Amino acid sequence: MIITTKLKPGDKPTKEQIKRIKQAAKMPVAQDKDSPVYTSEQLAYLYSESKRLNKKQTVGIRLNQKTIEQYKDMGKGYTGIMAAVLDYVIKHPEVLKLALYPRHGSVTSTGPVTTKVLPEPIKGAEGRSRSITH
Repeated sequence: MIITTKLKPGDKPTKEQIKRIKQAAKMPVAQDKDSPVYTSEQLAYLYSESKRLNKKQTVGIRLNQKTIEQYKDMGKGYTGIMAAVLDYVIKHPEVLKLALYPRHGSVTSTGPVTTKVLPEPIKGAEGRSRSITH
């Protein structure tokens, strides 16, 4: 039997709800095809792979003072935001081209030159129309 109870933010569970939660915590986990049982070796491998794939490296980078101040104004975790911006730009070459060639776009030898306007403005580029060429 499944019992579902929704609490609103700020509500406290009743004594009966707490009793049911404690009973449920003592029950065994039901395994099915969507939640297979992993061996200790599989769990160790998954853990080591997640650590390897999520490992971050400290690097030094030279930025102008205004850029640093704008990121610091975002508050705690601003270096994570910097990393997210870098990750996004590297995955979206059109944004990288905008940053490298803000006035003229980039010229490539892969075909005719076309110009596109980005669908959404880049933070800090308000009031300026930028295009890319490829």
